[in-house]
Amino acid sequence: MMLLCDGRDTPIATHVRIAKNPISRAVGWIGRKQIDAQEALLLPNCNAIHTIGMRRRIDVLFLDAEFRIVAIVCDIPPMRPVIAHRAARHTIELLSGGAEAKQCALGDRLRIE
Repeated sequence: MMLLCDGRDTPIATHVRIAKNPISRAVGWIGRKQIDAQEALLLPNCNAIHTIGMRRRIDVLFLDAEFRIVAIVCDIPPMRPVIAHRAARHTIELLSGGAEAKQCALGDRLRIE
């Protein structure tokens, strides 16, 4: 699956993993030595994340119900207990630098194909 931004030709990520159950949500990227720049983790129905146990810095896109970006938090270090956004319905995690490199902006609508 790919993560795309409406109106742009370049994908935000070419490999999207969806955390569908409580275990995959809790684990997320924990234990991963490497996260590829073309990977993304989608946490549906989620407005808060943590980076406890992670080895890499990440960028987080908080999305509303229509998959529009309502907040972008960049370069979150490992061991942060909670990063949240009240208006978010879904969350996307990318390798640090991914949001800027892919020119993600508030209001952009994302889609998965």
